[in-house]
Amino acid sequence: MNYHLQEEKRLILPKIENNLLKLYFVNDLENDLEKNINFNIFEPNPKKCKPANFSDISCVLIPGLAFDNNNHRLGYGKGYYDRLLKNISCVSIGIGFLEQIVNKSLPIEIHDIKLNHVMLF
Repeated sequence: MNYHLQEEKRLILPKIENNLLKLYFVNDLENDLEKNINFNIFEPNPKKCKPANFSDISCVLIPGLAFDNNNHRLGYGKGYYDRLLKNISCVSIGIGFLEQIVNKSLPIEIHDIKLNHVMLF
């Protein structure tokens, strides 16, 4: 498969370390990832990937359990992505499926960060 960001060495993926999202450049999706058994997801292997800085990010795709029409998201409650969004200044796009939109406003807490856009497929 052809992955443009990977080929251009601009693909940055998060890894949960010490209750924070750490960012890494991923150059090879097939070999640079390892499975996080706690969350059942693949994350960058720090032994194979170069660390990235917040300033390296120009656009961030944010997952969620649900999204509302005001560009708020409901996550899993750990605050990983809200802490990330607090530290970066770039376009943030919530990404998910059409079934994840809710027609009422989601509950918002003081630390929740509103997304710039939401794209559901």
